[in-house]
Amino acid sequence: MWITLTAVALSAAPAPAVLHLTIEGHRLSPSVLEAPAGQKLQLIVENKDSNAEEIESYTLNREKVVGPGKTVTLYLGPLDAGDYDLYGEDHPDSAQATLTVR
Repeated sequence: MWITLTAVALSAAPAPAVLHLTIEGHRLSPSVLEAPAGQKLQLIVENKDSNAEEIESYTLNREKVVGPGKTVTLYLGPLDAGDYDLYGEDHPDSAQATLTVR
């Protein structure tokens, strides 16, 4: 009976909010992502450039290399309301985005 109750509790958990971020021309698009506070997030990052880029965020405590033509998924949160930085380590002046959580 305990296994049945656990399975029901797990299936009732909300699916994470899915966000998409693209690297193209050494830029991150969109430059502003919005997400709900208090909910787990799934950030899908697609690199359309011909060279790798390392996505970094000090405020999210994350870093991930995305190979050329590759897609990676980052799992975040649940996050408190606020703004979180994202940038490309190899092109920090142009590859920038903000994740705004409300």
